[in-house]
Amino acid sequence: MTPDISERAFEAAIECALLRHGPDACPGDVAAVRESPPTFGDDPAPGGYHRRRADDYDRALCLIPTDVVDFLLATQPRQWEKLEQHHGADVKPRFLTRLSREIARRGALDVLRNGVKDSGCKFRLAYRKDDRHVTHAALKTVAAFLNTEGGDLLIGVADDRTVLGIDHDRLESDDEFMRHLAQAVRNGLGDRAGTCVDPKTQIVEGKTVCLVSCQRSPEPVYLLWKGQEKAAEGDLYVRSGPGTVGLDAGMPASTSRHDSVPPQRPVEREQSPVLSPARPGRRPRPAI
Repeated sequence: MTPDISERAFEAAIECALLRHGPDACPGDVAAVRESPPTFGDDPAPGGYHRRRADDYDRALCLIPTDVVDFLLATQPRQWEKLEQHHGADVKPRFLTRLSREIARRGALDVLRNGVKDSGCKFRLAYRKDDRHVTHAALKTVAAFLNTEGGDLLIGVADDRTVLGIDHDRLESDDEFMRHLAQAVRNGLGDRAGTCVDPKTQIVEGKTVCLVSCQRSPEPVYLLWKGQEKAAEGDLYVRSGPGTVGLDAGMPASTSRHDSVPPQRPVEREQSPVLSPARPGRRPRPAI
């Protein structure tokens, strides 16, 4: 059987290779084009792209509107809810128009790096892989402190007290890091939780670290994270000894308000090399 070596067949083979392992994968085995999995990290196999039709693309906006809105709803639901309260039923077309104008004025790269503001709400349009991991770990620890007796979190110091600095997160300035952290707290934990969090930067061994002081919240704090939460209202975390423990979705929120939390089945435990939870109620002493 003579193989089809036309340009259209070549384009179809490339498309099928990109769609492999995703919801729109081509039927059957695609043997014509293969790429070896990466030999490092825990990335999934190559592929995973979604198929889009030509009419999904809005030529006037130079965007695929459904992809933009779905991304914002999955990653920043609270900010989108605030914007929806401001714009009402017109929130989608008004935001997409704003985004399109910002891209035309500032360029796509600047918008991806720095996000876009609309009516007092700031949205990020991209997340780095390491940034997502670090932010999630930080928010879990902050939520746990807010749900128990408060405490301090050092960002930029490893568990073995090695000072890494917040420049490890590859943000351009300390101010940008602080804005990113404040935005992440509002998006993941809510505006009221943000009033119980006081982040400050300080220099340790010539590097900038961030000390996040958390006061006990007067109400339970739930973490919403990119649609991955196990309950509709979000995930509930508390401090148990030196670690952060996630409570079962069915656990009453009032349980977290007691000083003594009964043993629960941990949902997830996580530590990040750039996060160092300090003892509750005590300010950590910088290494000299």
